[in-house]
Parts: sequence; C-alpha cells; structure tokens
Amino acid sequence: MSEPSGYPRPESATASSRRRRQLELPKRRWHILGAFALLALVAITSVMVLIKPAPDTDPYTSGQLALEPLPQPLLATNLNSDNDALPDLLAGEVPEGENPTQIARNQGKTDALGNPVKTDIETPASPPKVEPKVVLVDGKPLDDGSAKTYAELTVEGPFGPLPQKAENGNTSFKAYRKTNSPEAGLNSVSIIIGGLGVNRNLTQRAIDALPANVTLSFAAHSPDLQSWVDKARSNGHEVLLEIPMASDNSNSDEPGADHMLKAGETDKNEENLDWLLSRAQGYYGVINYNGDAFLTRADAAATTLSRLSDSGLAFISDGSFAAPSLDALAQSVSLPYASGHGLIDPEPKSALIEIELSRLADQSAKGQTPIGVGFAYPETLTSVKRWIDDLPGQSLQLVPASAAIK
Repeated sequence: MSEPSGYPRPESATASSRRRRQLELPKRRWHILGAFALLALVAITSVMVLIKPAPDTDPYTSGQLALEPLPQPLLATNLNSDNDALPDLLAGEVPEGENPTQIARNQGKTDALGNPVKTDIETPASPPKVEPKVVLVDGKPLDDGSAKTYAELTVEGPFGPLPQKAENGNTSFKAYRKTNSPEAGLNSVSIIIGGLGVNRNLTQRAIDALPANVTLSFAAHSPDLQSWVDKARSNGHEVLLEIPMASDNSNSDEPGADHMLKAGETDKNEENLDWLLSRAQGYYGVINYNGDAFLTRADAAATTLSRLSDSGLAFISDGSFAAPSLDALAQSVSLPYASGHGLIDPEPKSALIEIELSRLADQSAKGQTPIGVGFAYPETLTSVKRWIDDLPGQSLQLVPASAAIK
C-alpha cells in the first residue's frame, strides 16, 4: 500500500543512528575548570565585601551654644574681709553657750554670706501650761474652790491608775460621793440610772435632763468613759462604775463580756478588776451588771468585796435577785454597802415603770431610803423625770444613792 502524499518520509534507523554518532559532547575537563572559576569568583567577591570599610554615616552635631560668663568670686565677704558683721568667737565677744548668728540677727546685722538678717522673727510661743485636773462634787471644785487632783487616792496599776486608800484615811467613797442635806419631815428615795456611756444621745440626755440628785452609773467598757464621768460630775451627779458579772443567761458576745467576773476564776477576776477599775477616776463605788451566778456564790463574791474595800470604794447591788450573804460579807470586810430595791424597768414600758416607781414610794413611806435602779431607755428617762417632778406632792424627796449606804 502506497503512503499518502504530503507527509514527510521518516528517516531510516540507520540514518538516525549515524546522526547521533556525528554529534560530539564537550569534554569533562572544561566542566571542571568552569566550576572552579565560578567558585573562585564568588569567593573573591565575598572577601571584598567583608573587608571593605563601612561608609561613615554617623551624624555630626554642628553649631554653637552661648554660655553665660561664670560669676566671679566676691572681692570681699564677711568671711574674708575685716568687717564686723559677725562677732569674733576668738575675741571673747560671744558669751559662752550663745549662738553668734543669733546675736548678729538680734543686732540687725547680716549673716555669714552678707545677706541682711530680719530682726522681726517671732519667738516661738511656749507651750500652754497644763492645769491640774479639777475634781468636782456637786458641780463645784473640792476643798472650798481650790483645785485638787486627789493623786493620793490612786496608785499606778497594770492598766492605769487604780483607786486606793490614802495614808490620811481618805477614800474615793468619801471624796467623790455627793453631799446630801435632806429636808426634815420628808421621806427619801434614790434613783440610779445605769447603762450610760454606750449610747451617746441617751447618755447626754440623762446627764442634762435628770436632776443632780439622780446617781448615774456608767458601763466600764464604754468609750470616752473619763469624759462622760467628768461631764456627769460637772452637772452635779455622783457616779458609779458598772461592773459586768456572770449570770445564768450571760452572753459571751455582748460588749464587756471579755472582762466579766466569773465564779471559780479568782486570778482572772483580779486581772479583770484591774482593767475595769482603771478605766476612769471620779467614781465613788461600783454596781453590778447582771451577776446572779456570781454574787450568790459567797466564795466568789467575798474576794471581790474585799478588794473593793481595800480600794476605798463602796458597792451597791441592784437588787434584781436575792443574794442574802452580801450584807454579811460586806460587813466582814468593812465595805460601804447598800442593796437596791430592784429594777424599775424590767421592760422599757412606761406603764410598767410607773408601777415600779409607785412601789418605790410606798417603801419610802416605811422610813427606809429605797434605791430604784433603771437603765437609759428613752421611756425610763421620761417616766423618771416626770415622777421626780411630782415628788413634792407626795411628801417625798430625792437623795443620792450614796445616802442609803451604810
């Protein structure tokens, strides 16, 4: 079969092989020489780059800065001249112990650098003179108006000043109790308002609104206790210190409980009394806060009553519970003592308070001087003030609680 026209004829196998034999490849040594030449060129270029110094591109600051001429030293000063601005220490012009600069200042001269010294410098004022604390009774200073601090009635304790008997026989009970001059022909009653110092408004109200013959009792743990005692005494009130004592329903979380007196803790009670009695000065005695679990234990109460007697204080129990042994214990240690009639406000209700005050008046009619004890409730303060205002119509008179102490 013939091939189609128009297509090239393929070369034969023999011709193709012959063509390949005729082409000659470059010799191997020329490849090797070319490679070495290229490597040499690269190496020479790299070395030239590395050893060529870098262009100096660091910036230069150019220009001029004008400087003020330096000050010339003084031709003559008080330190190198012959003037007399300062006294000569070696010439005997300055008294021993005096400051020469101060002398020059007082003379209106100049200081060591030639500067004028002011002469109108004020001399620091001397500290104000501290006047001794004035102890007040009935709102007046003791000793016919003379100021007396009664340092003889205190001794330094572990927590502050503690009451003590003076060598001349004076005691806090004698010095700080309120003078009493009862009117003849009238029966007497006494009122103690306690729990003071805890609430500021009620404490201030009790001090200001109640008559001076109302005895005020302050919680020993209250803040600013000394300030409150001073305010009460300046208004004519006599003052008692309220001591927390253990009861059957004592709450260990209530304020003051950490210094509560407890039966069976003699050493701890002694420490707590040191703390409580040192909180202030100016009180003539103490009164219990609670205490039915403490004062009914003769062994526990005896130690405390003896300590109070040795300190020159008096003790009043509020009468809210029966403690028959207290009277005998107080007599055995020569402790001024009185028992209260009871609480006039077992609940802060006006109607109940008025009933208790009526019972107090009835007991007074028997020739006694009963002591009603209340707390600084608003209802108590209002009811007591109104009841006291009506006492003259009942042939009764209000006397300080210390008047009932034997």
